[in-house]
Amino acid sequence: MIEGCLESGPDIINLLAKSLIYVKTLTKLKVIYTLGRRMTNDLPLQFDPVLFAQQGRSIAGQIEARELPGFSESASKSDGTIDVTMAFSTSSLKFPMVQGTIVGSIVQTCQRCLGDVAVEIDAPFKLLLVNPESLELASKEGHEIYEYSGQYVSTVEFIEDEILLTMPIVVKHQNIDQCDPEARKWMQKQEPLDVEVKTHKPNPFASLKNLKF
Repeated sequence: MIEGCLESGPDIINLLAKSLIYVKTLTKLKVIYTLGRRMTNDLPLQFDPVLFAQQGRSIAGQIEARELPGFSESASKSDGTIDVTMAFSTSSLKFPMVQGTIVGSIVQTCQRCLGDVAVEIDAPFKLLLVNPESLELASKEGHEIYEYSGQYVSTVEFIEDEILLTMPIVVKHQNIDQCDPEARKWMQKQEPLDVEVKTHKPNPFASLKNLKF
């Protein structure tokens, strides 16, 4: 019996090795699947600016608004998607360049009534993709610059950065009538007080009219 175990030892080791490889493969596939749900179509998880520019690549696809880390809490209320197009080329000084659009909507909190408001996103961009050591030379091109470190750029981070640049400083409904009814009633009660204060507030320069020079 012992001899049989010893003879089958190599087979057991081979079986365990194959099982370990199988488990690692499944884990890797699970990670790829989880990350892949963020984006559809031709959008990669990351891109190499230099390589994509040399190849003249054009990519397009969608990302779920809820998958943007900076908007995940508020955007979780929305099933909206962000449409993205990106076309890569090389600038006159041989820097990678990307031009495209980011279009969609993200649910945010109205700062006037604290209700949900869908913020429309329409962000065209044309950028040089530049490493820190090349910023001075790249600035001579006259284009906007997206600074990155290393070889790759995270597609999600790139999209989120461009969206943040287009977001209003104060997020609110365009029309007060779109605000939450209860909050609107409260605001309407406060409005006459604000008007009265503004009307009776003394002008600090009024006394200058009586001075003679």
